[in-house]
Amino acid sequence: MMSYGPIIIAVSVIVFYLYLKARVSAFVEPARLALLERADELLSRHDLTTEHRRVVCFGVENAYSTSFAWMMAIGFLPSWIYHRLIGGKAKVVPVKRAYDNKITAFHRLVIISAMGSSPAAMLVFMLSLLIAVLTYVPYKRALELFLIDKAAHAAERPRHAASAL
Repeated sequence: MMSYGPIIIAVSVIVFYLYLKARVSAFVEPARLALLERADELLSRHDLTTEHRRVVCFGVENAYSTSFAWMMAIGFLPSWIYHRLIGGKAKVVPVKRAYDNKITAFHRLVIISAMGSSPAAMLVFMLSLLIAVLTYVPYKRALELFLIDKAAHAAERPRHAASAL
């Protein structure tokens, strides 16, 4: 005799996850619209650096990306460890710019928008962020460095013909 209990549980979990994903996506939609407005505002600035311009374009391209959400969720803590312990030895002093607050707000909107595409990735990311906060990690700078690295990597990567459409 076949037991349908595990199948019913699996289907229930899948249905619940899809419902949760739709609700979270609807919840972060205003943040995604604010992201587009902030991106337009930043890209219209003449004093925006090439690096920040790349980050803004990358953020807009990946606002709905589940794979980027997982990349952030899994890569945040290792990225912080690398920049803090290995790559953090450089004596580079960040330059204050007139748009620093706006770019920081843009980074937050990118994270919220991307995490809205995958509740499971959001959970993993929040656990990584909690670990970072509990160990006194300057997570704001770590997130900025992570986005800059990913944007630079995406700029170096050749585009496929399908993604150009």
